[in-house]
Amino acid sequence: MANLQAKLEDERLNQESTTAELEGQYLQSKAQYDADFQLAGEGLIDQVTLIKWGVAVGQDRKRIKLERAREEARKPSAEAQLTARMRGSSR
Repeated sequence: MANLQAKLEDERLNQESTTAELEGQYLQSKAQYDADFQLAGEGLIDQVTLIKWGVAVGQDRKRIKLERAREEARKPSAEAQLTARMRGSSR
């Protein structure tokens, strides 16, 4: 039982770490987009570069949403695994 709890906790922490990494990546992409947006307004950067960073921001946002959904979906599964293990070990 303790091994299962440790395994599930490790999986949870790995999932949260992945989400945190994606959030950091999003913030970097967003900062670059915002800076390039300002430069594009002054004619100092081409639109293709601006579009590229806009796409990156959108992708990062979607990936964060998916990882958060994965985190939520994992919770009931982890609880069910623990419950099943507790029931199995009480026999």
